[in-house]
Amino acid sequence: MRQRERKQLRAKANDYKMYSLVLLAIGALFYLGVILPGALEAGKKPLILIAIAAFLAASIYFLRRSAACRRMLEDEDEMSL
Repeated sequence: MRQRERKQLRAKANDYKMYSLVLLAIGALFYLGVILPGALEAGKKPLILIAIAAFLAASIYFLRRSAACRRMLEDEDEMSL
């Protein structure tokens, strides 16, 4: 793998990790809005809980993508030795 490809893969891994952190933070903020008494109407809570689950699932997805990119970089390092 060329240096340019390694640099791009490292940048993707960092981006995926940041996406994961941002989605996790948004999910946590939505969750706080759900648990605060009187913050939401009872009819809207199920929709917000579904949105929270979607944000957390997306966060896990991007975290796994980041880990996969980092594994590819480590495998390349081991192969080059």
